[in-house]
Amino acid sequence: MRSTPSSETYDLVADCTGPKSATVTVRDLAVEVDAPETSGGRNRGPTPVEYLLAALAGCVNVTGIHVAREMGIDLDITAVRVSGDLDVSTFRTGEGDRAGYERIGISVEVDTTADAAEIDAWRRETERRNPVLDTIARPTPVEVSISTA
Repeated sequence: MRSTPSSETYDLVADCTGPKSATVTVRDLAVEVDAPETSGGRNRGPTPVEYLLAALAGCVNVTGIHVAREMGIDLDITAVRVSGDLDVSTFRTGEGDRAGYERIGISVEVDTTADAAEIDAWRRETERRNPVLDTIARPTPVEVSISTA
């Protein structure tokens, strides 16, 4: 991870172990990406689109707790549920308007003594400061390069 005073760069490597699977190394951790057996995978890990939702759920938790502490709100997040509607026809056949999620919903369960106004202010600030949510909700430039062996 490289950093400057206001930004950090996160790097990872995916060792592609099959047509539907990869071992992704992040820092000194390895995570498996795979597909269900019904889709030709070995079911050794979530799919990439499932990892995206998992990243969002995890970031809601981390950002939400950070913001609550900063705001002085007594609040614990007990669960984050994320669901998304994905039209898989573009991925599978090339037909369709969009390859990405058409809708993502987030439900956050909290244990708190805060009143409704404090919870609403906390929710808005948590949404504003969540890097994964921001990356999904707003266009982010992506550069793809190809190298040959």
